[in-house]
Amino acid sequence: MNEAKSIDPNGSERRAAIASAPLVELSGVSRVFDNGAIVALRDIDLSIGAGECVAIVGPSGSGKSSLVNMLSGFDIASQGTVSWNGVPVLTQREWAKLRGSEIGIVFQEFNLLPTLTAIENVEIPMFDHGISAPERRRRAAESLERVGLGGRRNHLPFKLSGGERQRVAIARSLVNRPKLLLADEPTGNLDRANSELVSDLLFGACAGEGAALVLVTHDETLAQRCPRCVRLLDGRIASDTVHAPNG
Repeated sequence: MNEAKSIDPNGSERRAAIASAPLVELSGVSRVFDNGAIVALRDIDLSIGAGECVAIVGPSGSGKSSLVNMLSGFDIASQGTVSWNGVPVLTQREWAKLRGSEIGIVFQEFNLLPTLTAIENVEIPMFDHGISAPERRRRAAESLERVGLGGRRNHLPFKLSGGERQRVAIARSLVNRPKLLLADEPTGNLDRANSELVSDLLFGACAGEGAALVLVTHDETLAQRCPRCVRLLDGRIASDTVHAPNG
């Protein structure tokens, strides 16, 4: 006689599964263009845990940016699934919601709106969240203080140095206290001193805020600061190693 399966009315089994799942996971993900003529990613299996610090490295054209696009939902896999806390993310609306509250992104080109001041740029991720204007301003000011730009809050981007603009971008990415921080070549346009400052801010966010950090970089020295390094080659994961971080 078959035993009846008990019903879990409170969904505790599902909640337990989510708690034990990776923060974000790619399963069998491929991305092709032009009916398969261009293959950006090939059968990628990758999981990122909560609070983990991971470097993504590889030569130009290896698939690094395509991988970031998958992790952020800016692009959709041709094959395979991307899951958040164990649940597949299937629509752009779902991804937009995650980017608004759970995912922070720092780009090489800063992507600041030129007609908005530093503090107004940092406020952008808080729109459409039911946060009052005074509270948005307070949180944005606090975030700028954390990156050392409290005194530059009312400056337009063209009045800021490259390092300052990237710090504004970091403040913007952190203002909603995301669970995942994606940084795509964040020091590529900066001099050595600003590169070190920006890197310290990103690693500090990972350590201090508990956010997972995925850092895409050509800089092997910077990559070595991450305990885990994923190396891409021709759209595939060539290696995935864990080591004692430097610095």
